[in-house]
Amino acid sequence: MYYLLLLGCLGVGLLGWLLRTAMPRVARGLMAVSVLGCVGLVGREAVATLGMGSAPKMHRSQASVGYTLAHQFLTDRKERNGRILLLFPPDQAAPAAALDSFYEAFARVMTRFPGVEVREKLVDVSKSKLRRGQVSLEAFSTALEVDEKTLALVSWVGFPHGAEDLPQLKDGSRRPAVYVYDPSGSTWWMEHVTAGVIQGGVIEKEEPDGGGQPGMAPNPAAVFAERYRLVTAEN
Repeated sequence: MYYLLLLGCLGVGLLGWLLRTAMPRVARGLMAVSVLGCVGLVGREAVATLGMGSAPKMHRSQASVGYTLAHQFLTDRKERNGRILLLFPPDQAAPAAALDSFYEAFARVMTRFPGVEVREKLVDVSKSKLRRGQVSLEAFSTALEVDEKTLALVSWVGFPHGAEDLPQLKDGSRRPAVYVYDPSGSTWWMEHVTAGVIQGGVIEKEEPDGGGQPGMAPNPAAVFAERYRLVTAEN
């Protein structure tokens, strides 16, 4: 629908250009409508893609986390053909709009690379256990459909104790990159960043920057910098 509307706006502009000699006043009006329509559509698409606009602050923040982890993967790995698994809790365990914002921002970054498939996998965990950081190792392992085409795992459910020893994450040169966001606020997994098991993780700042107004910055990178810190082996 977005592209059809955009083509429609461009068509109106073309009609105005064709009428510029015969009907100059009408032509100027049509071209003005075309420009305004194109600007409005592009702006609306950008807002929807990045989870900004009128979405709740938490959802805008989650879009910034997805955006940041996607770019971190592109920095860490050069392979652009394969699958990335996003590990999510069920909708009843977390706000669906926040998960959608994360997914859409991550996937939009990857649209530049047609050889990269972004796939969502659900980890069986209740809302209360997710909040306490008690995702079971069994549930986490079950969601790991890892093969030679798996480029990365991006976990929105943290990193349970013992996950570092799962065979899916210890397969030599084909081991996927691992990125972690833990909604419980647990940071114990940071030791595995230093060890190289996890390539990057996101932790929430105790005091958001920007005068205590997280998520009000105009772009994903700025939103992320207000509220979160990216943890890698280098920082």
